[in-house]
Amino acid sequence: MFAGPHDEALGTLEAVQKQSLWTDYARGIALRGVGRMQDTLDAFERILSVEPGHAGALEDLADDERAELGRRRLRQAAAELADGGARCADDVDLFHAAS
Repeated sequence: MFAGPHDEALGTLEAVQKQSLWTDYARGIALRGVGRMQDTLDAFERILSVEPGHAGALEDLADDERAELGRRRLRQAAAELADGGARCADDVDLFHAAS
């Protein structure tokens, strides 16, 4: 398995003995990069519990929330299209029958 830059960064950050807001923030970014979204959100929320105005954590949480909302809307639209496509198949025959 290929270890990418986020994997390497995550390994380094987890080995750091003295944690800080900076290492927590960098860890959140690395976690996102390897697809561990719940851990990413947890890291950013931990930062905000210590420093509620942390701009990076606030911005990244907002970006993650927007991305999740977009994914939900895309899944919903795909489901509606698939459902509507099946129902609309009969409509085509209705209009062509009069020809």
